[in-house]
Amino acid sequence: MSIVSLIIVPLALAFHFVSGSPMWLTLLIWLPLMIVMALGMLRPARGLMFNLQWKHDAREIRNEDMDQ
Repeated sequence: MSIVSLIIVPLALAFHFVSGSPMWLTLLIWLPLMIVMALGMLRPARGLMFNLQWKHDAREIRNEDMDQ
């Protein structure tokens, strides 16, 4: 998710440049954190999607609704 990458990437780059750690250590720390945060964002994103569909009265488009 792009929200997660907007948070993680600058922090990971700052950590890498400030600490001078090797790349494998940086990846070892930040990749699992990125995966956990992305999985944690699935439920709120799904809730947002359902609420937006409800608000805008989204429905399935049928063949007779489309202009031909």
